[in-house]
Amino acid sequence: MKYLLAATHGDDGLLAYDAVLRFPERFRGDLMSLVVNSYFKGSLMNYGSVFLNRAAGIPLILLCCIYVFWMRFAMPLFFTTVLGSRLSIEERSVVFFISLLAGIEAWNLANYGAHNEMPIPYAGAVAFPFFMGGLYLFSCGRKTGILPLLFGALIHPSMGLYAAVTLGLYFLSSPGPGKLKNLIWPFIVALTAAAPS
Repeated sequence: MKYLLAATHGDDGLLAYDAVLRFPERFRGDLMSLVVNSYFKGSLMNYGSVFLNRAAGIPLILLCCIYVFWMRFAMPLFFTTVLGSRLSIEERSVVFFISLLAGIEAWNLANYGAHNEMPIPYAGAVAFPFFMGGLYLFSCGRKTGILPLLFGALIHPSMGLYAAVTLGLYFLSSPGPGKLKNLIWPFIVALTAAAPS
């Protein structure tokens, strides 16, 4: 059994599925070639995109860019508009950044539940909004921030440890609550810039 495709970044993406379907001889014996047909048929995002590519000649890379723009930027903006009607501008910004950093574009339903390797969404993507929300609540001086942090730690323990260290550094470096509120935006921007796409 080979792991050519499974060892690459983006092995669960639309372009990888298309490559395996177009050139099955290159990926014969590869782990992904055994399951790619079920993945391909498991989501309209996959099946519809390849259909549009083959029937109308729309480049897959263009469709991928549209999806990433929609899911990475437009959906968080939509969530902020819908959920943030009664929120302040700071709270709307938090809703936007938490949904932005949740990585919605990676939540292709065909990638979850089709086999035993990844039956659920990646735990880090699920837990990250809870960590960001909990840290924000702490930065506002609300002790209830511990609840989303604990819930996130139950989902992804190592990220829970990172959040605990971040919170500990905050409490060690500030004489009183509220200083993280001034640092949360640079922190979020730094995470956004450093996060792999």
